[in-house]
Amino acid sequence: MEWNQETVDKVELLFKKKWNSMNIEKKTDRANMSAIWNKYLVLYEAVVLRDNSKDDLNSTSVQTLASLIGFINFQNENVAGRLAVRNPDRVGQWILISRDIAERVLVFGML
Repeated sequence: MEWNQETVDKVELLFKKKWNSMNIEKKTDRANMSAIWNKYLVLYEAVVLRDNSKDDLNSTSVQTLASLIGFINFQNENVAGRLAVRNPDRVGQWILISRDIAERVLVFGML
């Protein structure tokens, strides 16, 4: 599969829709919802990337993370074999998922 911004956006949208449906269904507090979501992501062997700096959103670390995301998504397929999409659970976080699994998500949807 050829990965471009459109296909990455589609995967990201599927994760967002799933998170929204789980959030409505679970009816729990914010911290517990994050724990439920992170356990769900394990089904997809996904990893959540966090920027642990205490800086504001214009910090160098956030800009570096954004550059890294672009590199992973579009330039490093043979080495990384991963795709990074925004984490709908937390602003500024990303979900790192295998391209094979992301492709299955596009074809079959999410469980």
